[in-house]
Amino acid sequence: MAPSLTMQFHFVKIVTFWLFSISESDLTTSDPKVFLGEANKLQLQGRFQQPFNSHNPFHAQMVASRQIFKTKDRNCIHMEFDLTGSGLEYVTGDHVSIMPINSGIEVDRFLSVFGLTFKRDTVIDIETIEKTAKLPFPFPTTYDTAVQYKREIGAPVSRQFVQQLTQYTPPSDAKAELEKLGAD
Repeated sequence: MAPSLTMQFHFVKIVTFWLFSISESDLTTSDPKVFLGEANKLQLQGRFQQPFNSHNPFHAQMVASRQIFKTKDRNCIHMEFDLTGSGLEYVTGDHVSIMPINSGIEVDRFLSVFGLTFKRDTVIDIETIEKTAKLPFPFPTTYDTAVQYKREIGAPVSRQFVQQLTQYTPPSDAKAELEKLGAD
C-alpha cells in the first residue's frame, strides 16, 4: 500500500511544507565540502578537537556490552566505550548520547518509495524558505546520508502528519485512505 500512496503526492511539496527547499548540486561525494555523516564542519575537515559536547561529539567505539538483568518491562545493560585520544575521562554522573543511524535496509526502502534509489549519491543543497527555520542537518550532503543519519524513518507517523499529507494528495483512493488513517 505505501508505494501506491507515495506515487500520488509530490515529495518536493512535503519538503516545502517543512519550510525547506532541496536542490541538486554538481558536487560529487568525493568533494571535501560534502557531509557524509560527520557531525559538524570541523569533523568534515578531519579535525576532531576538544571540547567535545553535543555540537562537537566524540565518536567513541563500544568495546563491550553485556546484559545485567532483564524483566518484562525493563532491562539493564553494561556498556564500555573506548575514549582513547579524546582526552575525556569518565566521572561518576557522566552520560553518553547515542547517535543512531537507520539500517541500510530501511534506507533502501525509503529511497525506493520516494523514487530516489538511483539518486542516493546525488549531492543536494538545502535552503530554508522560512528565514527563522533551522536546517535539519549539515549540507551539502546526499539523499542517502540525509536519510541514513538525520531522519527518523523508523519512527511512528503521527495522525497529524497523515492528515497534513492529504492536502498534497489529489482526489483518489489513496487520498481517501490517508483521510481514514488520519481520522483514526
